[in-house]
Amino acid sequence: MTWARLDDQFYNHPKVAKLGDMLLPAVGLHALALCYCNAYLTDGFIPKDQIPRLTGDVTLLLPGGTPWVLVNDLLDAGLWEKAEGGYQIHDFLDYNPSRVEVLKEREARHEIRVAGGRARAASAKREGGRYVSKQHQQPTSRRTSRKPAAHQQAPQQETTRSPAPAPAPAPSPFPGKSTDSATVVAAAKMPGKKPDGKIIAGTGSA
Repeated sequence: MTWARLDDQFYNHPKVAKLGDMLLPAVGLHALALCYCNAYLTDGFIPKDQIPRLTGDVTLLLPGGTPWVLVNDLLDAGLWEKAEGGYQIHDFLDYNPSRVEVLKEREARHEIRVAGGRARAASAKREGGRYVSKQHQQPTSRRTSRKPAAHQQAPQQETTRSPAPAPAPAPSPFPGKSTDSATVVAAAKMPGKKPDGKIIAGTGSA
């Protein structure tokens, strides 16, 4: 896309002042003609058959109801010049780029975009049937080092504990005799007797 350029002192130019009472509609046609020339890269040339299209219906706006009065005013002011098949904007190429310059700039921009696209494709990685640039690739280190979720972690193996050893039996108070605990308890309840049946001295019992 190109731009139509107007000097910020255009409103104060002597040629514009010559337009008199037709200044506003004539300048409007001139501005539309500048846009047309830049859009179609005509280097300032306006075909004659484009004039009614640019002005539209001016039946109620202009004397005589035709746009040619505006064209004559622009010619008289020196803003336009007659050319074969139409009109030429005066000094158009002094303020606007030429067709050759615009096309060369567009070609340069196109080559830059193509080169950039090739560079991105060369550095991209193919994932899921399409190319993904580096900035959209998932880093491998993150995928491999990421810890699984709590519900995905493997259950820990329980350590089996060996049963505690049974306590060793208490030593018998009567060496050489096989006595069980019931005998010992019974003997303890009978005064004057030992578990082996002997009489304890001083008890008075046989």
